[in-house]
Amino acid sequence: MCGIIGVLNQNRPAAAALLAGLQGQQHRGQESAGIVLCDNGALGKPLREMGLVSEAFFGKNIWEARGSVGIGHVRYSTVGKSSLQNTQPIIDSFRGRAFGLVHNGSLVNLRELAAKTGWNNAAGSDSHLIAHLISTSPAGSMEEAILDTVPQLKGAFNLIVLFDEKLYTVKDRFGFHPLQIGIREGNGDWIVASESCVFDAIGAALVADIEPGSLYIVDKLSCRKTQWADADLKIDIFEYVYFAAPPSVIYGVEAGNARYWMGRLLGKRYAYQHPVPPNTVIIPIPDSGNTAAQGFYDELCKQNCTVRFSPWALHRPHSAYGRTFIEPTQTAREAKLARKFNPRPMELAGEYVIAVDDSIVRGTTIPFVASLICNAGAKAVHAAIASPPILYPCFYGTDTGRDTTLIAAAHNGNTHAIAEALGLDSVTYLPIEYVREAILCARAERLRKNLPKPEWRSSVHLSPETFYEGHFTGQYPDGLGDFSSILN
Repeated sequence: MCGIIGVLNQNRPAAAALLAGLQGQQHRGQESAGIVLCDNGALGKPLREMGLVSEAFFGKNIWEARGSVGIGHVRYSTVGKSSLQNTQPIIDSFRGRAFGLVHNGSLVNLRELAAKTGWNNAAGSDSHLIAHLISTSPAGSMEEAILDTVPQLKGAFNLIVLFDEKLYTVKDRFGFHPLQIGIREGNGDWIVASESCVFDAIGAALVADIEPGSLYIVDKLSCRKTQWADADLKIDIFEYVYFAAPPSVIYGVEAGNARYWMGRLLGKRYAYQHPVPPNTVIIPIPDSGNTAAQGFYDELCKQNCTVRFSPWALHRPHSAYGRTFIEPTQTAREAKLARKFNPRPMELAGEYVIAVDDSIVRGTTIPFVASLICNAGAKAVHAAIASPPILYPCFYGTDTGRDTTLIAAAHNGNTHAIAEALGLDSVTYLPIEYVREAILCARAERLRKNLPKPEWRSSVHLSPETFYEGHFTGQYPDGLGDFSSILN
């Protein structure tokens, strides 16, 4: 999971919009950030550094960077180590001229392609290999080179290529991760980004979700689409569970509202399955559990449970510490947790507490939080999780492809054993069919409110069959490729 952006302005520098777009997608990657601009057809020197956007560009005269067209990237490493060498944009050449490339996703046939092409870069990422394939294509134009390259790739890939003041935007045939196009009305500035929350930040409007298996070519005169493969939408359901920012709208569903509905359905099941003592305190594990916790509380009230909602029982200075899950190492995740939450005994002491979160992956956050709540004087700590147990690794963009520390998998999905391992009195999950239902409920609610719709109607629409759910089911639409031995 990374965040990518492309900006094509008609007559103003692109640097400010790129910076705002990367900051708006900081939740998709915290390890490094970079941009490159094109001025009068010539690619400039890329700015790439490790760290957050604010750290990577600190002290640099980014506002003076020339070029009305550019691309940017924030990285969360899945293939290739977290290092300056693997920061993006990647710069390569085609027919003697430089191009830039940014990539979100993970390939599953990296070794196969490397052996086939003779590519050898032990420290490089799959993104470098994609750039290499484009660079060495025998095709006569950039469009043809991309169309020659992408059918060879297996797995998840959203790409933006900057060449000759044009943006070439590609999505894999399953559309595993979001990629969207917007426009600043009145001046014809085009923006391509991983999430629509970017458009809000820079005064643009969402035009369309880029369709699976498509190539969009944007220049200052037009935006043209080519379908390079039949679309078979399998959007990663984890985008709605956790990855995407709450205000982002993906295929007509606001991520935050989907999480609210996950909380509602979780609350309904919880009230049916468990006794809820009077004056139980419902708290979110901030920030990713916030909207699910609100939905959970609302539904328990609807079920006539006497509960209290305390959204600030765990104080979190989020701006200082960011997301824990996307830290590259377990040591870094644990170090960040120690500074991330500050419990409030006035809200927790003597109480029966249900803590709501979006998911449990490795089980790093929950036991730490449970200990904090207990030390603050709570009588009991239960967890309500707005997604199913994560039983399988993901190979399409989440850094669990080689991970053997999935807590639910370690206990074969047994909730009693999981709760004991995490220091909880109980843990309750939301089954996958209810997660799908929640997303579709959120889509229906948005349609009922008649909220603004993209001018271009996508040819693909959400249904219960259009989700990738490999984390929960072990089903991988584009195969396992290099990782076949892990699950066999």
